[in-house]
This record gives sequence, structure tokens and C-alpha cells, in this order.
Amino acid sequence: MFTHFPLFNENPYDEKYKNITDILQYLYKELDCDFNIHGHSHSKGAKEDFCISACVEKIDFKPIRPFRMPHHSSSKPAIFGGGTKIARVGEVTKAHLGILFFDELPHFSKPILEAMREPLQDKYISISRVETKYHYPANFLFVGARNPCPCGNLMSKNSICRCSDLEVRRYQNILSEPFWDRIDIYIAMQETSLDDVSSTSSEIMFNQVLQAFKKQIERGQKKFKWSIIR
Repeated sequence: MFTHFPLFNENPYDEKYKNITDILQYLYKELDCDFNIHGHSHSKGAKEDFCISACVEKIDFKPIRPFRMPHHSSSKPAIFGGGTKIARVGEVTKAHLGILFFDELPHFSKPILEAMREPLQDKYISISRVETKYHYPANFLFVGARNPCPCGNLMSKNSICRCSDLEVRRYQNILSEPFWDRIDIYIAMQETSLDDVSSTSSEIMFNQVLQAFKKQIERGQKKFKWSIIR
């Protein structure tokens, strides 16, 4: 049982938000044995997924959820899977039941951003070949991040933005409306300083996540039937 809301954060140029994203996989409930062994079998093409993955890299069953952060220069087959003879799995499947983080989101190519709509909505990815069609699981927490403008200083309190209004609008309009429709949570992060201290520890957040999973299991609810309006 794994549910999530696609998350998008916009922030001034700051390294601290990357640290926040890095700990997300440790805030989630750990994968249990059933998920580790059979978690991929809930989607079509799972058997092929394990066989093909074994050809690419050693499968490592750990309770920590996977965390994938592909570079914005990655190709479409690297993100979604593909190949000439055998359709190998891509980052969206390797992040199954875990987290897929796109940093510098507007720098990803337009075809990749538009193709992300399928796994975000359907929770699996389909790859067609001449004689067959592969369906790979892709149920992940998607996290995207971008600066508010090309130079990154638009929301900064300490630095001056060097971008023109046209450059800011062009940068912010790279993401299409259908893509935004699949993002449930939007967060505009403020600039931080060395003196800022969080009032909530990661241990408290982890326990809150566990309580959410517990309530979901008690309800017998396998997935949420509503979305947060941004």
C-alpha cells in the first residue's frame, strides 16, 4: 500500500532544499517484506521488469524506499525505459514505491516533461515494440524543484534578480497546464539563513507518516480518492 501526492517546490537559489528532499526517503514507512519481494507484481509487466532489471544491475532488496534523481540532460529512454531489442526499465520504474526527484525541472526537455503525465496519472509506463508491449510499474512520489527565475534570485531577500519580466514569464511557462494538473502540492519556499532552526524534528515527522499509513490501513483504503487543489 503506497499513496502520495506529487510535490513541487519553488525556491530561491539555496542548497538547503536539496537536503530536505534527500531525507524524504527516510521519512517514509519502510518497505515490508511483501513489498520487497512482490511489490512490483501489482502491475503488468512485472515479471519482465525483474528479469530485465537483473540484466542491468544487481537488485538490492532494502527496506529503505528507492530515491532516484536523474540529471536534466538524461535521455527519454533513460527516464522511461527503452532499447532496441529489449525494453529496459528507466528511472520511473527504478523509483517504483519510492521517490523520483527532478531538480531544475524546467531544464528537462519538453518531450520528457509531457511524457511524465502518463506515469503520474496511470502509475505505470507502457513501452511498445513491434511484436509486444511492455507495462512497467511506476508508482512513485514525484518531487520537482525549480528556481523562481533563470538567475534564481527573484524571491531572494539578499540578492538582486538580473532577469527581465519576459525571461521570467518564459521560464515559468515552460511547464504546461496538463502537467500542472497532475501536481497536487505546490510549495513556495522562503530563503533560509544559518540561524533558522526547525521546530519539528525528522523523528516527529517520521512518526506522523507512520500514523498516516496506520490510519490508511485501518480504513482498508488502498489509495486516496481525492487530490489537494493547489
